[in-house]
Parts: sequence; structure tokens; C-alpha cells
Amino acid sequence: MKDFHIDSIKLAEYIKSKRIELNLTQEELSEKSGIDYKHIQNFESYRRRNDPKYSTLWKLAEALNIDILELIIQMNKQQYPEEDVSKINFLVSESRKKKNFNSY
Repeated sequence: MKDFHIDSIKLAEYIKSKRIELNLTQEELSEKSGIDYKHIQNFESYRRRNDPKYSTLWKLAEALNIDILELIIQMNKQQYPEEDVSKINFLVSESRKKKNFNSY
């Protein structure tokens, strides 16, 4: 498997869609995640072009009730051949059986 690079635009779209799905405003996501409101606003409007820190991804994933691994996989589906995505999903599934990965 090759290294991954997070597509910031896809990530911003995914985060925004999850935020809207949960009926959260940017301000509410800011409060829930501990990430500055302006940072979220800039991120969702693509004014922030560099890759987010992993600590930011963890906070966003936790605030949006999504698994960090799901977030990373969603952002990299186009980079990996389908069989790699299947392997990753299988490994995540097996790991969850042994340990609860949703409680970071």
C-alpha cells in the first residue's frame, strides 16, 4: 500500500456534509471539537489549503461521531486500488472486534 495524502477539498466537503447531517452549525462544531470557529469556517470554504494536523482530524472525527479510520479511508478512496480499500476495511473491522476503536 502506498502512503496517503489527504485531499483537503474532499476532506472539507466530507466534514461539512457530516456537520450538516448532524444539524450542527460551524459554531457548534467549534464548541464540540475545541477547534477555533474561524479555522472551521476557513477550512469549509477552502481558504485553508494545507493538510490539517492529525490532532485536528481526531478532534473533528470525535465531534462528528465518526471513526478516524473511516475519515482517512473516505479521503483516500481514489488513491487506493479497490482491493487495498477492502483490505483496510477488513482490518478495521477485525480490529474493532478485538478493541473498541471508537473510544479514543
